[in-house]
Amino acid sequence: MTIETLEQYRGIVEEIKALEMEIDALYDVRKSPNGKEDTGNSTVPGNPTGRNAMRIIELKERLLAQQERWSEAALKIEHWLQSVEDAEIRSIIRWRNILGALLEADR
Repeated sequence: MTIETLEQYRGIVEEIKALEMEIDALYDVRKSPNGKEDTGNSTVPGNPTGRNAMRIIELKERLLAQQERWSEAALKIEHWLQSVEDAEIRSIIRWRNILGALLEADR
């Protein structure tokens, strides 16, 4: 196990949180109450709901892929941690890299 692998885990957790926040923001319909696209011509009706729905679908697919990567990475780290004999080292790695990443993502 390398520090880079542990940092990648943290990055995956952060990206999952960012994707979730972006999806939540797209559900906010207050952004374009008049339904007009910003095309320079104010008489052109837009379809922000349709655009947002397609973007949400795309983001949810990416989110699912990242969640699968997260699960695989967490499993690899857990298996590796079982091979570390020093309990203090296991605890430090768990708190710093696994639980720390999850707690920071919840903020």
